[in-house]
Amino acid sequence: MDTEAKNTAAEEKQKPKKRRKKKKILRKVILVLVLILLVGAAVYACSPKRSAKEGLSVYKNDIYTAARADVSDTISATGLVESSEDTTAKVYSTLSYKIDTVNVSLGDTVAEGDVLCVYDTETLERQIKEKEYAMSSSERSAALNLANAKLTYETFLAGVEAGTNASLVNAESSYATASDNLERAQKDYDDYAAKLADSAVLTLNQAKRNLDDAQKNYDDLKDDIDNKTHSQIRNAQKTVDSAKENYEDYKADLENGRLSSLHSADAACDSYLSALEDARERLDELQTALLGASGEDPAEIARLEEQVAVQEANVKMLRENYTAALDTYDLAVDEANRVLDTYKEQYDNAVDAYDDVIESLEKTLDSYATALANAKDSYQNALEGTDDTLENYATALTGAERSFRDAEINLENTKISVNNQLENYRISYQNAQNSANTQLSDYQLANLYTDLGKATVTAPIAGTVTAVYAAEGESASGVLFVIEDTDSLVVTSTVKAYDLDRVKEGMRVTIESDVTGDRVYAGVIESIAPTAAKDATGSVISTNDAEFETVVRVTDTNTGLKIGVSARIAYVVEEAKQTLTLPESAILYEGRESFVLRVTDKAEDGSFMLERVPVTVGVSDGVNTAVDGIAEGDEIVDNADSYRLLVGRRLTLSENSMLAGSMNNMFVMGGMGGMSDGRAGGR
Repeated sequence: MDTEAKNTAAEEKQKPKKRRKKKKILRKVILVLVLILLVGAAVYACSPKRSAKEGLSVYKNDIYTAARADVSDTISATGLVESSEDTTAKVYSTLSYKIDTVNVSLGDTVAEGDVLCVYDTETLERQIKEKEYAMSSSERSAALNLANAKLTYETFLAGVEAGTNASLVNAESSYATASDNLERAQKDYDDYAAKLADSAVLTLNQAKRNLDDAQKNYDDLKDDIDNKTHSQIRNAQKTVDSAKENYEDYKADLENGRLSSLHSADAACDSYLSALEDARERLDELQTALLGASGEDPAEIARLEEQVAVQEANVKMLRENYTAALDTYDLAVDEANRVLDTYKEQYDNAVDAYDDVIESLEKTLDSYATALANAKDSYQNALEGTDDTLENYATALTGAERSFRDAEINLENTKISVNNQLENYRISYQNAQNSANTQLSDYQLANLYTDLGKATVTAPIAGTVTAVYAAEGESASGVLFVIEDTDSLVVTSTVKAYDLDRVKEGMRVTIESDVTGDRVYAGVIESIAPTAAKDATGSVISTNDAEFETVVRVTDTNTGLKIGVSARIAYVVEEAKQTLTLPESAILYEGRESFVLRVTDKAEDGSFMLERVPVTVGVSDGVNTAVDGIAEGDEIVDNADSYRLLVGRRLTLSENSMLAGSMNNMFVMGGMGGMSDGRAGGR
């Protein structure tokens, strides 16, 4: 190969080496430029003089103006709207006859005593008449009295034993409520009083109790006297009314001839008189015929004379019977007047006894007035040196004690009244049994009259008819109707075991339902089951999320809630009214401290800065939280975790959340290494 060719080949071998060298140099240059740019960006981003116009911003919708609102911590649950047990009545019947008329329909409103349905009593009345025809009037009267007394006694007794007697149910419910209120008031008072060792407090406490007792004794007795509601007055008045009714009824019966004894005697007199007059007419006819037969056949004359003699004897006997009947009637009148005098004497004695009761109670009232005046003086002397807060608790406790005593006395009086009424019915029933003939026919007739009394079925309470099982023309027994007070509602629900320590009886509850739209009603927890819910076998369901049944009393009226619909309830564990609130996401936490980012140092160009403000966190509903430490109208940054590193930087508002986020992220990425002001931190 010649020299030129060798040189050319050598140059061609050197060209790839030169190109590779140039590429390496270019890559180094680019890498250096990138490093310079990154360093410049980091320095630029960390510069304390960086202006708001250079990119750091807050999304405008993340600025939240602090305002006042209600916030509450609640436990949500669902339940079923029902009527209260003490305002629900199932109307039963044991008759097997066909129903003639049904007077109510589903949804009708009835008052206590309204007729719900009437059985067809044609067969029953025919059986009664057949029995009565076979009995004397006195037996029928005794049987009827026995049937009425038995029906009244058994009906009243059934209500007492079943716990459905309206008077007892209402009194027991009021007593339970008053007892709970007293227990809470006593605890509040005792807790506060335990902090005070001052003997004056104890003296005031005792003086206040004595004053309240004296005031209650005086007020109660005065009200009872003024309103004639004292048990002694009621009993005396009842005796007067009963004696007056007996006297006036018997007097009216006597004057109008309605007494069975007089009626029977009078009927006997009329019967004998009529028979006597008929016998006299027949005697006159025979005597006339005898006079006309003179000179005729002697045999005919003898026959007529014999008939005249017989008829004269008959007239004499009837005259004697009529005279005896008149005597019997006079004796019956005398006996009736004697009974009337007895009733009048009983009535006069009852009026005197009533006046004696009033006089005795008024003397007692005078002694109560003296005791009240003394108690007021003692309490006034003990007022000095006591604590106002304790006095407020004492006032609340006194009110609760008085309400409890009122409920306790009312319950006892109601029990006494119900027992007295039941005893009166029992005595009336027993007297009717003693007066009635004990033969089988009397017993059967009494039972028939009892069934007749039950043939008209009435409402035991006032309310709305929520179920009708009776149909005209069909035989029906057992439950015929269900009556419920739709204005006295409860919601039956549950609470989880892990929430059990956060709820208690008397706690406020909010109630909503699809049938009432957006309206929210108030209620209180009336009861919490002592054990977890049970399964179909009666065994307690024990699981990690066991449920305890609750009964919530609806305290609002005219709610529009319907029995049988589902409801959404919220147990209000804690709440704050018209307090400053912020979104949960506006609050930051570092250890045990909490703070927010507040807008400050606003400039004319619209820029601003953020500052850390410590706050105290209160009630939270999971979205909004009550806070203390800021003022109403303060502008607080929401989604604060995204802006915590911008405290002390000049910022602007951004119309675009993504743009604000990306720019801020560039700042964070560039400035993380240079942060040294200690503001970073996690929740």
